[in-house]
Amino acid sequence: MTGFFKGPPLLVHILIVTMANALAFPLFYQWAGSILYAFLISVGVLCVYGLAVVWFFKSNR
Repeated sequence: MTGFFKGPPLLVHILIVTMANALAFPLFYQWAGSILYAFLISVGVLCVYGLAVVWFFKSNR
């Protein structure tokens, strides 16, 4: 499975997601008004990011 993706290592994507979530979570919290909803929105956004990365690198393979 390590040869499946030819893109950046997983750690790079984890760092990108962590920085984006740290910046966007307060915005989600202000918009939603609840920490639970902000968490669920941020997890949903991170899942969409993960699926987009998998789809992008799978199509380039």
